[in-house]
Parts: sequence; structure tokens; C-alpha cells
Amino acid sequence: LHINWSKIELARQHLRTSDCDWMIVADADTWVCDRARRLEMFINDEAGTEAVFSSDTSTRFGVLMPLSIRGVWECRTWICPNAGFFAIRNSSAGQEFMDEWMELPFGRLSDIADQPPRDQLVLWRGLFGKWKSKIRIDKWNVLRVLDNFNWWQIKTIFGEPFIAHDKRLTRRLKRKRKSR
Repeated sequence: LHINWSKIELARQHLRTSDCDWMIVADADTWVCDRARRLEMFINDEAGTEAVFSSDTSTRFGVLMPLSIRGVWECRTWICPNAGFFAIRNSSAGQEFMDEWMELPFGRLSDIADQPPRDQLVLWRGLFGKWKSKIRIDKWNVLRVLDNFNWWQIKTIFGEPFIAHDKRLTRRLKRKRKSR
């Protein structure tokens, strides 16, 4: 499997050995914009919620727009989860979720496990439908930053986001691969 899967496996292992209530998993291209806010604001510990994911969207004039039509198709919803920034409750259900996420690329979804966006594609196709009632997608606290990013764009009509997740590197790498 691609090295992207090491993030999911290490998170799965850590959740089983930790005494934390929630575990946050963030990609390296994610940064905190508003350090005055607390992680509890993102998690918003609602009963019945086992996972909180950032949305795979960007904001255009205050409207959430999906970044992946494939994600919309796989999840059958306009707002899909993004695996670049998420929180998992340390519970038997949260552990089961992570176990299943790591079993799918070796089992029934092995044919797509190494197709970009890899772990996110498996999340969309293999987990989201089953776990949808236990997943909350945060639509406003994590902002996806695209190619035409300027710092002033961080401030949306809803204020400054808590977290920014930078998509520029991923897009540059994809363009470079296509030009070869």
C-alpha cells in the first residue's frame, strides 16, 4: 500500500493504546489559523458522534463547493468528508471504525486502495454510507486552500477559520505527473 496508509494505521494503533477521549489526525499541510480557539470547538462532543471530519469543500462567496465530483458521487451527498483533518472518539465504536478503515484496503476495496485519493476514496466508498449517522462533517472550521490562495481569502464572510488545509501541493504534484 501507498505510504498514505501509514497515517491511518498509526492512528488506529495509537487510538487502541491511548487513554485520550478524542484523537485528532492532521495532514502535514494543515495549520492552525486561530490559536485562541480550542479543539473542543471542532469536536463539539455530540452524543452519538464517533468521528468528526473536515469537509472536502472550498468556500466560494460564502457557498460551500465540493472539491471532488468523485467524492460527491461516492458519498451521494454534496458535502463529503476529507481525511486530511479529522477526530475520532476513543470508544469501542471509534476503534471499530479505524479497524474497518484499515481492513478495507486489504479486503473488498483492495482494487482502489492505491488510487488517489487512496485512504479518502476508501473512506468515501467503504465507510461513509455505513457510518454516516455517527460521522459529523465540519463545514466551517476547516478551510481548504486552493491554488489561487491569498492570505486575505482566509477571512471568509463567516470569519476566520480555525484550521487551514492546503490543497496547493497536491494539485501541483498532479499537474506535474500529467505533464510527463
